[in-house]
Amino acid sequence: KQTGGHALTVGLGSGRCRRLRVLNLTGNKLGDALGEGLRNAWRKGGCPALEAIWLPRCGLTERDISAMVSSLRAGDCPRLH
Repeated sequence: KQTGGHALTVGLGSGRCRRLRVLNLTGNKLGDALGEGLRNAWRKGGCPALEAIWLPRCGLTERDISAMVSSLRAGDCPRLH
C-alpha cells in the first residue's frame, strides 16, 4: 500500500508540477521516506519553480532531513530557500 508521501513524491516527480512555487504540508502525516522521495523528485527536475516548502509536524525523520539537505546542497532545487 502506498503512503500519502509516496503518492505526493510520485506526483511531484512526474513533471506535472512545473509551476508549483509553494508547497505547504504542515501537519500532514505523509509516511516513511518522505525526504528521500522529495529528493528523488527534485533530482528529476519535477519542481523547477519551487521556492518554499513547509514541513512542520510531518513526522520527518533524521534520514528524511539528511536526504533533503543533500539534495539542496547538490543544487537539485535551485530556487528553494
